[in-house]
Amino acid sequence: MTWSEDPSIMVVDNFIIINAHLSSKTEKNRKQLEIMKKSLLNLKKKYNNYHFIIGGDINSFMGNDGQFENIFNFYPEK
Repeated sequence: MTWSEDPSIMVVDNFIIINAHLSSKTEKNRKQLEIMKKSLLNLKKKYNNYHFIIGGDINSFMGNDGQFENIFNFYPEK
């Protein structure tokens, strides 16, 4: 997960819980956000029977990609 500076991941039953921290610097955050989206979509394809919960300090407003956001659960929400 090169998109996160200090991630932690936990698998409990059929839940994959990810705590991520993205940069607060705008340019770096945008790049990390795009990599994060691609990585999460690949993980979802590989582990399609799991529910994903993503939380942390993402430093970004995710509210512009409804299709992506409907696949994953983000906390805190928008």
